[in-house]
Amino acid sequence: MNFKRFARVACFSFTCSFFAVAQKIPQNPSQPTIPPQPGVLENTLTAKQLSVHEKFQIRVIETFGIRGILGSALGSGIAQWAGRPYEWGGGAEGYGHRYGSSFGNAISRQVFAFGLDSTLHEDSRYFPSNESDFGRRVKNVLKQVFIAKKDDGTATFAYSRVISAFGAGQVVNTWQPRSNNGGGDGLERGALSLAGDFGYFAVQEFFPFTRNSVFRRRH
Repeated sequence: MNFKRFARVACFSFTCSFFAVAQKIPQNPSQPTIPPQPGVLENTLTAKQLSVHEKFQIRVIETFGIRGILGSALGSGIAQWAGRPYEWGGGAEGYGHRYGSSFGNAISRQVFAFGLDSTLHEDSRYFPSNESDFGRRVKNVLKQVFIAKKDDGTATFAYSRVISAFGAGQVVNTWQPRSNNGGGDGLERGALSLAGDFGYFAVQEFFPFTRNSVFRRRH
């Protein structure tokens, strides 16, 4: 990975972290609370189980909230700075192409993710640690990039998160110019999306005011 590519990964992660916002998803008291379960995510906060409608609400927020809109804007600026893809040139027109592509990637990912969340009964929320040790909290952040809770609270591989990241990365190839529409380019976009997830989760872990409202207090 050359320097410019590394810089894009780092900047994209920071962008998604900076624009993490608190989500306010209604909690249905008739639904059971997801309890802590023995296993890799046992030391995390609890929350009410989400309905399919609430999962859809989260995906809408992820797409059209501050993270989706401004994250795409800054990500497009980074791509413009890097001059990639070069066919789109510079100026306002070039930036418009890049913004449309970035936002299209975000929409594609959320569509993939919602379908998988609902089918596989996965919970897309980040579950903050209930521990105080810094290293363990960072480890919790990293784990949840690749591990998710199911609706019953048990842990599973984060199929929705990972498949949607790389699936959307390949979908974007359909409108990218030749210099940027290979399989490797799609894989890079997927890796960038997961790097952004890591940053987004880290902000929620260490800055409670950015969390879903149900996670703002330790309990």
